[in-house]
Amino acid sequence: MDESLVIASEPEDVGAIANACLDKADHYKFTKDYLGNGLITADTAMWRIHRKLLNPAFSQQILNTYLNEIN
Repeated sequence: MDESLVIASEPEDVGAIANACLDKADHYKFTKDYLGNGLITADTAMWRIHRKLLNPAFSQQILNTYLNEIN
């Protein structure tokens, strides 16, 4: 179990780390039985496909329509 802890506070650094470290830890495999193969549990290749399909739903224009419900 060789794991590293990385702490970053600059948005550019956080983005670079998040995009470089997409492989899921072993404990995510256990949750697939309960959650299925979604964004949280998908392997990197499947995550990229799902995320690309969902990106339009997270546009600023779409999110603005939900502001009244969220606030």
